Amino acid sequence: MPNQNLEDDSTVELGFTSDGGHELDYENSRAFYLYLITRNADLLSGCNTIMSECYSAIELKTRKKKEVARKVIRRIAIALYKEWENDPTKFLSISLNNNDWTVNGRFGRLGLSAMQLRRAVNKLNDHGFIHFHRADTQHNPEERRQSRIIALPKLIETIHKVNLEGSVVQNRIRLDGRRFLAQLNRPRIILKDEDGVVITPTRTPSDVVESERLLERYQVILDATEIINPETGRIQTPYDQFQYRVFSRNSFLYNGRVHGGFWQTIKKEFRPHILLDGVLTVERDIKATFPVIIYHALGIDYWQQFHDVPQSEFYKTDPYYLEGYTDRHGYEKAFRSALKVVFSSAINTTNSGRHLGWLTTVIRHQHLKTLLKRTPAGITVEAAAVVSLEAPVFIKKFINEKHPLLRDYFFDEANGLQAMNMESKVVLKVIEVFTNLNKPILTVHDSFIVKVEDDDLLKETIVNCYYRTMGFAPYLE
Repeated sequence: MPNQNLEDDSTVELGFTSDGGHELDYENSRAFYLYLITRNADLLSGCNTIMSECYSAIELKTRKKKEVARKVIRRIAIALYKEWENDPTKFLSISLNNNDWTVNGRFGRLGLSAMQLRRAVNKLNDHGFIHFHRADTQHNPEERRQSRIIALPKLIETIHKVNLEGSVVQNRIRLDGRRFLAQLNRPRIILKDEDGVVITPTRTPSDVVESERLLERYQVILDATEIINPETGRIQTPYDQFQYRVFSRNSFLYNGRVHGGFWQTIKKEFRPHILLDGVLTVERDIKATFPVIIYHALGIDYWQQFHDVPQSEFYKTDPYYLEGYTDRHGYEKAFRSALKVVFSSAINTTNSGRHLGWLTTVIRHQHLKTLLKRTPAGITVEAAAVVSLEAPVFIKKFINEKHPLLRDYFFDEANGLQAMNMESKVVLKVIEVFTNLNKPILTVHDSFIVKVEDDDLLKETIVNCYYRTMGFAPYLE
């Protein structure tokens, strides 16, 4: 396929398949896979073949140059192949800006330089292995320009046709459950500064160090468990299950949530179909954890105040319930979704003006736009239009009337980050119980997925761990 300059056309079709191809969508992307390696002989052989076509013998006349080229080509080709397996239409975003590269930066920690990566991307693009879209707009909150790369058929076919018939190689690669691994030095504790840049801590608290050891033990159980992604139907590799914690604003008191599993990124409707060692699973949520945990951190027993509410009206105790809105027939999900964003935005952001008009902008121009693109069940274009129209009124009621006790705590980012930290401690306690019992468990921030046979154990564990951390009882869904 001839190389094309497609930088200004986001609707041009690439012939990824013989049945019509896929349309380009540069916003359909994910970050370049960090710390991804492989020991799969077919993948490594394919990468060597790609490298030999991209670089001439003269360009690789020294062993040092050859090893550098091999390392960078492998990084890119393996990442692209992995994403092709998951979604052949999705791009990988990657920065080629020298200003983004530091020794401790995302790629600097992998021993890669901007020049090496840029040279390899250009080589792959020039030889028809990838489509490269150079960044021309800002794509993230830090306003860093992120270029996009995606595998073209030539890259996939080259890997599949090394030494054997293509279908044989492809099947053999897929049967290798450990084809994608994480580097041994991949960090489990990540600390970011106020700008979201990863930094090296001068001192790590003992409880954080202990959590790192716990995650290592937890990882052993995950790697020994056969976990099938219901969205793709594939058994997950160790790289897809790597667990780590992320702290924010240069403090181990802020955030600390556990990240890493594919189960945190798939659509919610797929999660009930996750299998652990071929066994059906059940998911338990701590109801409305984020707002409730803030009340509990302030010493307010949120659920106790509703002890005399009849079961038929218990739905009104939901922290996101707002009379006249979330109980409006046909609009329940749309309003509740918007109010969750309002609460999260208000508690997680410092807004010096403290005006609610800013939240209206968030709902109208950010939340609804994203929501409609995903087209979740029960939320229509009509419902979104109503939410947008009525946003100024229901936001004011929600902040001032639904949660008057928290008015002094909104618009102070530290409060939200500290709540996340408390939530992470609850989650780690639950993980510890299951790890000590050698039982698999998957976490999605405030929800947990276990084998059906462990449901009663999970419910008891969540209640005990939450009470030990917060001093109050949670409400489980």
